[in-house]
Parts: sequence; C-alpha cells; structure tokens
Amino acid sequence: MDIGLGWLSDLMRWASNIFPRAMHVDATQEGVMFTLSRAKRIGPGLHFYWPPIQRPVVHPVKRDTLNLAPQTLPYGGTLPLGITISVTVVYTISDIMKALVETYDFVATVRDRAQAGVIQAVIGKNIEQLMQKHQRINNLITKKIRADLKEFGVEVETAFMSDFYLTNMYRVIGSTAVVPIEAPAAEMEEEE
Repeated sequence: MDIGLGWLSDLMRWASNIFPRAMHVDATQEGVMFTLSRAKRIGPGLHFYWPPIQRPVVHPVKRDTLNLAPQTLPYGGTLPLGITISVTVVYTISDIMKALVETYDFVATVRDRAQAGVIQAVIGKNIEQLMQKHQRINNLITKKIRADLKEFGVEVETAFMSDFYLTNMYRVIGSTAVVPIEAPAAEMEEEE
C-alpha cells in the first residue's frame, strides 16, 4: 500500500515548495536572504520567502562566547615541554552580511582565526610570563583576535585564557620512535 501512495507524498512535498513560506526572526537574531545570486540583510520580524529561488540563513548576533579547543604551543625554555592554553572569546556580530556572505562556514572561520590570534599572541612566552603578566597577555590575545575577526563582521569584546598548564611534547609523526620534540636530529639518527 505504501508503494501505491508514495507518489502522493512526493506530490505534496513538491507542491509545498511552490507556495511562499513564513519565517520568524527573533529579536536576538539577524539573517541573510539569498535570492538567486543576490543577498539581502533581514532583521527581526516576520518574513516570507519562496523556496524555489530564495534561501534564508539566520544567525544569533547578540553577545556570545566561544570556547576554543586547548592548544599546545612550544615552551619558551630548553626542555621538551609545551604550554597548553584554553581561551574563551566573547563577541557579538556587528555586520551579518560580512559574517554570512563573506564566509562559507562562519563558526569555523571565527574559531580558526581566533586560534591563529592566540598563537600569535602567546608563541615564545614561557609559563612564568603567562603567570606574572596574565592580564597583559589577555589584552594581547584580545587585540590579535579582534584584528583578525573585524573583517568578518565580528566585534570581539574580550578574550581570555581560561586555563593553561605545562605538558610534555613528543614527536610521533615521521619517526618510528616517540622522541621529545626538542631532541636534535643528529642524536635521533645515532639512536637508530
């Protein structure tokens, strides 16, 4: 019986795409209506669109946080240690058109550019500098991330280290043995 009425389901699905649809955008959101090859900003309220030629994309624009994945960076000393840092970014979207039209995957772009900003701000610092100049490092991280994300319509309020600690670093790719990352290449060849 399902086989005999399957065509009816397909017909109803096809017919529903012909008629305009309604969509509500909340007060905390903005969006972009893609119509053929154009994009138009849509704000909070009720909007209608026609599925064959229009596609709405809605995203929250109010204050939000992003917890970056922990990153392990080389320690500023001579030991085979790394500093693992977790950073939280507090931001708002100031230009939804830049955020959704200039990037394919907005969330991935924010995450990747923020992680790059953390690396630029922290690379070469040792654990003592991170502990003693904590607020200064946070300000530097905020400044780097803010500069990287401004072109994508993101206003960074603040970024801060939520956690940092020392870890051992070992090179496991390109070697048959697990060796400390700081070991000189000549010593590794003698061991083999």
